[in-house]
Amino acid sequence: MENRLWYRTLPKEWMEGLPIGNGRLAAMIWGDAATDRISLNHEWLWRGIHRERTCEPVARHLPLVRDELRRGRFFEATTLANHFFGGTGGISGLAHRVDSYQPAGELFFTLTDHDGTSPLRFEARSLDLDAAVAQTERHVGGIAVTSEFIAHPDVGTIMARWHAETGCFSGLLRYARVKDPDATEQCRVEPTHIRYDCSFNGGISFAVRVDIRTDGHAAVTPEGLLLSNAREILVSIDIGTSMKGIEEELAAHPMPHASWKDLLDSHRARFSALLGRLALSVDLPECPLPTDERITRIRAGGSDPALPLLYFHFGRYLLASSSLCGELPANLQGKWNDSITPPWECDYH
Repeated sequence: MENRLWYRTLPKEWMEGLPIGNGRLAAMIWGDAATDRISLNHEWLWRGIHRERTCEPVARHLPLVRDELRRGRFFEATTLANHFFGGTGGISGLAHRVDSYQPAGELFFTLTDHDGTSPLRFEARSLDLDAAVAQTERHVGGIAVTSEFIAHPDVGTIMARWHAETGCFSGLLRYARVKDPDATEQCRVEPTHIRYDCSFNGGISFAVRVDIRTDGHAAVTPEGLLLSNAREILVSIDIGTSMKGIEEELAAHPMPHASWKDLLDSHRARFSALLGRLALSVDLPECPLPTDERITRIRAGGSDPALPLLYFHFGRYLLASSSLCGELPANLQGKWNDSITPPWECDYH
């Protein structure tokens, strides 16, 4: 049975995008009829204003808390635990709680060579849960343009490819981040790369590097990088934080020289080695409908016995994509977040 999410409709919001990740980096793939929008995250990108903490050793107090629990004195046990183990954060110090997990920003690619005489048509978008590949298909003036996205575990970056089998296409590549009054930012655009730098006031700093390789023409414009007459555009996106050393982290993940086929093969092999450790085979009828239509049918009282199995595989995929090459565990939203003020800070529970 095919483990794939797919849609004939465009996402109306970030939450309806297609998530990819390798543990260290994550991206939500969404957009509109003309634009691919790649919302980016890095597992160490927490605001970091209260990151400097020195907590005294408190393990000696644990027997006291346990004794209160054994006696059924739960309020007293909770009070002692908050007092001794809350540190400079936690319930005993809400003013110094963990700073929120932050979005790194977004890379936009907008197809530009279309007008009333050469219309653009969105076809479909999909996420292959076994291969960990997101894809969008469009037609631009009669030319089929396919967008593909992976979070490569070996290369270490988010890789994006725009490709036309026949004919050429053009588009505008630009980078931006949600308005943040407590951050200082700068973006530089060159014919072969885009560099975005950001510092949180009183917190950490980070940088995003977007490396571009294309057989078309690249020109810097006030709006961004205009890529024209291309059959293939290959992009590598990396993020470095001051928690790990910005330049050191970026230097560790250069733009790969491999072909897209080789990149896909090695990417699939790593994810398959992890996700393939378990196989759940249930004899269920295939459903040919797009994923959103299947959900709508269930909500209306219809039957789709294969949908829970797809949900099972999606859950495994999300945890693998949050963890494969990561150093930190999945937070409340895995590794995906688009808000500078996320619910419950995206913290750990």
